[in-house]
Amino acid sequence: MRLLALGVALALPLGACGDAGTSSTETATATSTTTVPAAKGELIFFNPIRLPSGVTVNRVTLQRGKPEPPSWSAKLGRRNGDDKFRDVVAVSVTQPGKPREISPSEEKASRRVDVNGQRALASDTPFAGATVSWYQDGYEVGVTGKRGAGDDVLAVARRVKLAEAGHAEKTRLNGTPPGMELIGEWGTTGYPRNRYSISAVGDEAHRGIALHMEVNVFPDGFPAHLLGFGSESETTRQVRGHDAYVSHHSTEVGGRKIEQVTLTWAERPDLVVTIGGVMSEDDAVAVAEGLRGETEQEWRSHLPVEDRE
Repeated sequence: MRLLALGVALALPLGACGDAGTSSTETATATSTTTVPAAKGELIFFNPIRLPSGVTVNRVTLQRGKPEPPSWSAKLGRRNGDDKFRDVVAVSVTQPGKPREISPSEEKASRRVDVNGQRALASDTPFAGATVSWYQDGYEVGVTGKRGAGDDVLAVARRVKLAEAGHAEKTRLNGTPPGMELIGEWGTTGYPRNRYSISAVGDEAHRGIALHMEVNVFPDGFPAHLLGFGSESETTRQVRGHDAYVSHHSTEVGGRKIEQVTLTWAERPDLVVTIGGVMSEDDAVAVAEGLRGETEQEWRSHLPVEDRE
């Protein structure tokens, strides 16, 4: 599961976007968003032809075929109306094989905390928000929440109950902190890692990363909302004929308020699409509605695709 990684990617200092417009890749008519059929377990290759003005695709990475190691993820929050939550905290447990390298800058920006006898790193930054992470028995564990929510994040971290080594998918929570409830959880093991990500950047007038998109093949029934990066009230709206989860995340840097949005939906029971960036909810929906399904050959012909193991 790439929940934590995705959240951090969407939390980078993104450049402001303008109104949804037409990207340099759009060469077809309004009917070009028809999806090219793909069999269960196979990727649908989407070309985002309706990017915000001044924004173009600069990077595409594709991974396929390699079995995904066991993982587990969950979301918790405080109920804020019917089927809406605030103060959302996300948990991700993966099996990387060895501890990730911690840079000197990350070490300096973090403090040491105790999580049930394990030494963990805690930080609270404008874009990544509050985080607690640690490595234990072959597991990389990450817990994230909004900026200033360090107490909630640490409380959730201390509720994580890891399974025996090698079975991340069997992770569970030992209850929930007072006032919080479980929004959803999911454990997976052994499915093929078929996924790709698309990043887009703005021109001189729209500097920084403007948009990040991921398409993942998961086992049937995977709860799409677990991939949404956001800590504010989560809602749903119709996108491409599907219920999409809309997550909001806001922070303030240097007196400037930055609003991010994530849109997540299941295009197919086993294929989940996530779009996020600094843009309005309507702009994110416009990008989603404008996705054009192509054959892999067409998709590769005009996008900068990098194949990864």
